[in-house]
Amino acid sequence: MLSKADYIFTDSKSRLETYFNLKKVILNLKGLSSRYDIFDTLVLLLFFSNFFLYIFLLNSTYEYLCSFNAYDKGIMYQLFHNTVVHNHFFYSSINGGGVIDFVGHQRYIFLLLLPFFYIHPHPITFSIISSLLLSLGAFPVYWLANEVSKSKKISLVSVMIYFLHPTVSWLFLESVKEEIFALPFLLFAFYYMYVKSFNKFLFFLFLACICKENISLVAVMFGVYAFIEKYEKKWIYTPLILGIGIFSFELLYLKPYFAVLSHQLYGPVLSSQSEMLAGRYSYLGTSITDVIFNLLTNPQLLLKYLFTQESLNYLLILFLPVGYVCFFKPKVLLIASPVLLQNLLANFPAQRMICFHYSAVIIFAIVCSAIFFLSSINKKISTKKLNLVLIVLIILSLYSFSVYGGVGKTISDINSAQKNESQEYFTNISRIPYESNILCSGSMGCYFYRNLNVSYMSNDNSYMNNNVTYTDDDVISTDDSQRDGSDLYDYIIIQRTPLANYGLYQNINSYLKNHKLYYLNSYCFIFEKNNQSFESSSISDDNFVYNNLFFCSQKNTGSLTFDDQIGKYAFYSDKTFNESGYLVYGPYITLPEGKYTIEYILKAENITDTSLSVASIDISYIKDGEHGIDSTKDIYASDLIEGKYSSQNLTLNVEKSGENQLFEFRVLQPLSSDLYVERINIHKCM
Repeated sequence: MLSKADYIFTDSKSRLETYFNLKKVILNLKGLSSRYDIFDTLVLLLFFSNFFLYIFLLNSTYEYLCSFNAYDKGIMYQLFHNTVVHNHFFYSSINGGGVIDFVGHQRYIFLLLLPFFYIHPHPITFSIISSLLLSLGAFPVYWLANEVSKSKKISLVSVMIYFLHPTVSWLFLESVKEEIFALPFLLFAFYYMYVKSFNKFLFFLFLACICKENISLVAVMFGVYAFIEKYEKKWIYTPLILGIGIFSFELLYLKPYFAVLSHQLYGPVLSSQSEMLAGRYSYLGTSITDVIFNLLTNPQLLLKYLFTQESLNYLLILFLPVGYVCFFKPKVLLIASPVLLQNLLANFPAQRMICFHYSAVIIFAIVCSAIFFLSSINKKISTKKLNLVLIVLIILSLYSFSVYGGVGKTISDINSAQKNESQEYFTNISRIPYESNILCSGSMGCYFYRNLNVSYMSNDNSYMNNNVTYTDDDVISTDDSQRDGSDLYDYIIIQRTPLANYGLYQNINSYLKNHKLYYLNSYCFIFEKNNQSFESSSISDDNFVYNNLFFCSQKNTGSLTFDDQIGKYAFYSDKTFNESGYLVYGPYITLPEGKYTIEYILKAENITDTSLSVASIDISYIKDGEHGIDSTKDIYASDLIEGKYSSQNLTLNVEKSGENQLFEFRVLQPLSSDLYVERINIHKCM
């Protein structure tokens, strides 16, 4: 006879097992002696290996200053840190400032994550949660494929396609955006829809809807899909009501509520660029009626954005891992069509790049469509031909993963990172008080999430850093208002770019009016307001600041190192490990009329061949947009004393008409010796 307590416990356990299908999972893991149980084990192995791999990569990229999409990570980290530490409810000074985050995006899934950040308010918490959820997405893929195809082989390949899709690898590395959490929820929802488990379907669809406002449109499409597939009426009407209801409730009640609350806490709320028809879609109109009218009267406007080379490349890469087979089963693709259309119509390039979170929702439809295709041919072709198809899909997935995925580049970034510099960097920024006002490049923002008052530089395109090829003109610049108002900031952090950039140095020179150099390394410059009293543990003299000018080194050519011979830092390039390039370049400045001697202080060691030049020095300029060389000189071993610093000079004449020229002084490393550059001096002749 069971006691009442035993009965309640047994009944609750039975309900949980029934509801979440726990018995099925346990039986799949226990039955290792049956013929196909090796597939269950392999899926479990893929789950754990991916989870721990990306935890390691996320932690390493943060530690070594090469985080992917550090721009958004800075915003997200600050949102949670301000909430749990500073008691500012989902407030980010970076993300516009003066507004609660829910005024912009309806990502209420973050409320469910809050308890974990109260336990440990650190970026690793985000990494663990996102990696776990994305890894869990493999299970509904496996179960769905097994239910549809009745083949464990197809099920395993489907899981591999999921993990190897390049977008999924980037989602793991991005880790912070709300669409990332929607992907596994949608996979679970679709699986439970297929097996007709209504309550669990609604549960996961609801979780997906509260990730972001546009997921509600995807929920509506679940209802459309149910209608096409002739499901019972509850499967049709419930997703429609859920999607429309949540979308309306968020935009008509919750958004205005948080706008009023923001006004009460922080002052007037400015209109947000996250409005559905603002910013990225403004060319279609500013209201629903405008959009409908423009599309009906000017359809070429729509076609202009849909059929572009950029959009075509996006679609080709997005569907490549499944060999485009999902187009043979397009019904599931309809569910994700609102998001796909949203990406294709946006005038924001990142929405048509597979490396960002904007494609997360589409992945669930691609994988599920591929599963239905494989199931259909499984019944029509021989085992040999099926195996060939599966092998081709695996090869395509591996190719896409290696070429377009994020793991290879991330590992390369970690290996090439300056480990000692990153440790020194964290030591120095830890001395910056949390109450300081900070202006920084977006790529450095995730390292200042503990600070309540952080702003990103205007026109900062580092949102696309680490994976996107951009021109020198795209690199960080600040507008005049930020330069003029730089005295409002206690610290200014500027990312160092791989190429010399005039805008960057223009900003640096303007900041030096009110700030002094606090710290620099190969990643960034940090400036401290003149009235601050904190000292850096790194170089605080003017070793690499001459007349308020800065010099850089090309990536992989060299870096700053401490030279015991002079007791100072110098630019250093090892002929064995570094690449040929400009060991020193900069600073892109204008000079007044006059005659100048440019002094290059160099040292060469371990000279390979005395007949070869050990360095080349030059003076280059830009005038009216054209690049030119004023003077150049090859330096040979006979010009130097090996192992000791020596001066080499070039003469520069600046005429009255040349005062608008931008000058750069460079030292080329041809890799015939280990080369040092202590400094470059500019002497004006009297």
